[in-house]
Amino acid sequence: MASSTITTTVNSVLVGTLSAHTTIGLPTCNATNDTKQFLFQKSGTDTAFGLTIDPSGGELFSDGSATKTVFSKSEFQCTCRFASGTGSWFFNF
Repeated sequence: MASSTITTTVNSVLVGTLSAHTTIGLPTCNATNDTKQFLFQKSGTDTAFGLTIDPSGGELFSDGSATKTVFSKSEFQCTCRFASGTGSWFFNF
């Protein structure tokens, strides 16, 4: 499995055809990154390998999920919302 973490200076992540399951870590959702949005475009035609988006540390997506995995060609966004000392990632198709 391949993995990497994106930085807050990257706003668009383009993913072609995968040859293995791949995980991309999101940066910490904190006051500095509040409203920071990342666009992911999975353009490869493969469906055998998943692209997993993993929030930093023990953070979760707004629906309580620890990760999100996409197998098909798609475009989606992840947005950080930080309020009352808690960060949460929103996953939007």
